[in-house]
Amino acid sequence: MSELVILSSRESLAFIHQEVQLIDIRSVKSYVGGHIEGSLSLPGGRFHWAASLSPEAITNRRALLLAETPLVAQAAAEDLSQSHFAIVGAWIVSREGLMKAGLRVRITPQVLLARVPQYLSAHPDTIAFDIRETHEAEKFPWSVGAHLSPLSTWPRTLPSVDPTEPVLVMGSDPYRSLWAAWVLIHWGYKNVAYSSITL
Repeated sequence: MSELVILSSRESLAFIHQEVQLIDIRSVKSYVGGHIEGSLSLPGGRFHWAASLSPEAITNRRALLLAETPLVAQAAAEDLSQSHFAIVGAWIVSREGLMKAGLRVRITPQVLLARVPQYLSAHPDTIAFDIRETHEAEKFPWSVGAHLSPLSTWPRTLPSVDPTEPVLVMGSDPYRSLWAAWVLIHWGYKNVAYSSITL
């Protein structure tokens, strides 16, 4: 494979307007913090990218990588070329960079656990999921009403909810909540927020 081209914002926007496949290989935290709707999130890391792809996820064989570093972008390009992608280049970009470029960026709100009651009061249509394990929820019950749906049992115990409905995932650590938010976005949920004890 030839050397990966690192593109400027202007060059990247030109490819985006051509509707190339956007493959976002940034971390789960970066993607949840702000991404282009419709971009394909592949945060798995080296040797996971090509294996993570399913035929139905691919709409265009020409692809632009959105990455946090050139080194990670080069590794992803090498792996994704095995899936017969024509990588047009990589855009090294952050949420702020996406917004500065004038793109519509979907941001997943993070709510401090202490502020969940106020959040739910201000957003009464929100459906809250408690993603802790059953023994955690029994030992440390929360005062807010939430559907107990342990992350380890998804998607089996995930209540049937219209993907356009606003949802809040609540956990006892930031990593499970962040991962749950990413999974819901990946499954097509349009209005997701997440909360945990710590940031």
